[in-house]
Amino acid sequence: MKQYVYVLLILFSVTLTNCSLNPTIDTNTSQIVKSSWNLVNISGGFAGVNENFNTGEIVWSFNEDNSILTVTNTNTSGSIEYGPISGTYSFSVTNNGSNLFLFIDSNEFGSFTVTQNQLIIDQSITTNGSAADKFIYIFERSSIIE
Repeated sequence: MKQYVYVLLILFSVTLTNCSLNPTIDTNTSQIVKSSWNLVNISGGFAGVNENFNTGEIVWSFNEDNSILTVTNTNTSGSIEYGPISGTYSFSVTNNGSNLFLFIDSNEFGSFTVTQNQLIIDQSITTNGSAADKFIYIFERSSIIE
């Protein structure tokens, strides 16, 4: 009987040591739709683009209440063709397996991940698999919209 108790104690101890106390990244859609984001980098594409942007130069604000994305783009270096120009767009988020996908004006824009202060949109991951010569957009959180 003592052997069973010892085995149970060992199994219980192993189970506890395998648990993590670190919080996981919350990838629920409210992480993206209740925030404004500064685009800080675009990379990829056929030409191998790797372009950095100043804070406030290109800002995407997601309004969850009416599903509107507002883009403010004051960049004058000619990079506006890499994403939506200044204006308002409808948006939606779709969960497809383990990935979340952003749709802008009903067009798939890319898979995204959200951490506490960063949004990464990867256009090479699509709902139909992977795609070549696409862009990766890296944003930093500007503000949380209440």
